[in-house]
Amino acid sequence: MENAGLSCQYGEQSWLIVPGNRHIEISGSRVANETDYKKACLGCGSFGNCYSPHISQEAAQGFHDFLLENGWKSLQQLSSAGVFPCQYQPGPQWMETKADVYIAGYRALMEDSWTFCTYGMGIITLLNSGQGENPVKALEEHLKQLETVVETYIKENGLSKKSKQDMINSVLLWNGYESIPWDTKVSQELWDFGIYMEKNYPSLSNYFERGIYLFDEQTGTRIDVSYMTGCVVAMNQSSKNCWNLLSRVGKAFNDEAAYNGYLEACRQEPSENGLEAMEKFLDYYRSPEYGGSGRYSDYLEMSEEARAVYEQMNEQGYLLDGSYYEPGVSLDSYGDPDEIMAKREKLSHWNEWSQEEKDLLILQRSLSRYVGDEEADAFIKKVCESAGREKTSWEQ
Repeated sequence: MENAGLSCQYGEQSWLIVPGNRHIEISGSRVANETDYKKACLGCGSFGNCYSPHISQEAAQGFHDFLLENGWKSLQQLSSAGVFPCQYQPGPQWMETKADVYIAGYRALMEDSWTFCTYGMGIITLLNSGQGENPVKALEEHLKQLETVVETYIKENGLSKKSKQDMINSVLLWNGYESIPWDTKVSQELWDFGIYMEKNYPSLSNYFERGIYLFDEQTGTRIDVSYMTGCVVAMNQSSKNCWNLLSRVGKAFNDEAAYNGYLEACRQEPSENGLEAMEKFLDYYRSPEYGGSGRYSDYLEMSEEARAVYEQMNEQGYLLDGSYYEPGVSLDSYGDPDEIMAKREKLSHWNEWSQEEKDLLILQRSLSRYVGDEEADAFIKKVCESAGREKTSWEQ
């Protein structure tokens, strides 16, 4: 249908344009058929950038030469970019169409219809029908279908039921980020399952072949549910918590959706697999108790256990910034003496601070263990700004 979302396995998203000479409409939108696969049917003329590993060497070299001629300094820069512009070359007409419904003499499209691009060999599928489906409901339906496919595959191939968790994670723990804090498994069994998915369920496979996002109307921001899922699974490992994940995220938090996904993960209990993590989040997301802005304020509020530790440190006279200065050693050995003394003076007023100010210090010291003082300060400032607060007390 007109304006249905399109997704390329190795590209970005677009939408479907149906020729204007169609006279059959549903809810005011023209209905598409199997011939609507040409470049003119792409809403923005392409799928943005192409990440395909199957682009010919000649095409790749031609793109390199073009960029070098237009200001790029080295092939290393091109390699770091890791993408090519989409050069969509239509493959066959849409497959898996409705055999008994004809539009302008050709079979109508279904949600499972697919085709592919001969330039990068990326499978192209429909994300929705163009009628404004609820993205939460769509994700739920895809999760149910994935679980059914996995269970059927295990049964038909005589595999252990223990394989289910790894197979689901192999699909849901998306690795298309610059850096990921979760571990991934690689095996022949998972490789074979991936090929089976692409061959037999291209639409389902393509749905999970990229980040999955939900829009939070309360905050006007997007949530990267895929990133959230990976973080929740990572926290299931005993050596990790939501704070030490920060040491492994790289530049992911430059992406607002991944940043929100991480904060949502911090509100959840750890999960063994991605299916459980996504289902728990969706239950919470639809509940009356859900609050989008709460992901920021919840992160800034410390547990009673952490608060008790710092209160005890204050009572016993320990330095609350977590630093240790050897008696008899000049403060010059530890940094700027004036800054150290100024921080000591501020921390001496602990008993006068509000609980919110104390929580910020506790959080800063907790994060500093994993990412250092500067990184911890920057992240806390970002969360404070998101929560509509100013970072005060000990920092100022």
